[in-house]
Amino acid sequence: MTETLVIRFSDPADERVESFLIDGQGQRLGTPTVQNLADCAEMAEGRRVIALLPGESVTLLDAHIPTRKYQRMLQAAPWVLEDQLAQNVERLHFAIGPRQEDDRVRVAVAAHECMQALTERCQKAGLLLAGILPDFLALPRNENEWTLLIDGERVLL
Repeated sequence: MTETLVIRFSDPADERVESFLIDGQGQRLGTPTVQNLADCAEMAEGRRVIALLPGESVTLLDAHIPTRKYQRMLQAAPWVLEDQLAQNVERLHFAIGPRQEDDRVRVAVAAHECMQALTERCQKAGLLLAGILPDFLALPRNENEWTLLIDGERVLL
């Protein structure tokens, strides 16, 4: 399986990022390094690239969206979740996760401005992203256990 380069943005405006490699089984290879985003392009050669956004930039919500077609779910999600969000849904980016056992879907919501700035920065650095996740979803998960990461002044759970 292909290795993946994970780039963690602690602050979307900061040029310095933390990066590390994971193997096809999800095991980290080596230790994370802090470098300029532009320096990640060489490491990305022949690898998938995933960006991790600060979790406070993303809201995860569950919703019942009464269609199974992905495009229709994307169109409906903003209006289904509108009352749960403090911002105008037209200024937000929505990503739909897999359908859960209770027929609900998990929806990740982030500001369009944040997503656009991140993708533009990566493109400018020569990086093609395979995906963008909130950093807290990159924590290891074990059934019936909590995972906590204390990172400076931030705590991920």
